[in-house]
Amino acid sequence: MAALLEAEDLRKDFGHLAAVAGVSLGLAEGSLTAIIGPNGAGKTTLVNLLTGLLLPDAGTIHFKERDITRMPPYGRVRLGLSRSFQIMTIFPNLAVHQNLLLPTLSRHGMNARAMARLGGVTEANEEADELLR
Repeated sequence: MAALLEAEDLRKDFGHLAAVAGVSLGLAEGSLTAIIGPNGAGKTTLVNLLTGLLLPDAGTIHFKERDITRMPPYGRVRLGLSRSFQIMTIFPNLAVHQNLLLPTLSRHGMNARAMARLGGVTEANEEADELLR
């Protein structure tokens, strides 16, 4: 069975600096993986490539066996690939459930305006509830 998320020969250069050079990886569904290394090793650049915040100069990225190399971040979110940032208080005035509801709304093709009509967003509410469990 193929990995849930695969990258092959990823490369990202910033001028003459190769921030990511020839990185390949395969992440299995349900696995827990850490990316470690010193400052400047390219960890954040790699995550930005995988999540679409940056486009690679070379290489490919597949999610659920689909080529997402040039797909924008919102398209990746709709497929179920998202990220969290180190600063976890992105919406400090919202409840935990509401913070989880926002990305699930995006996966269902909706935006934050749908929060005003929460009763009609059953699937997103159920997904946020499952994340809380």
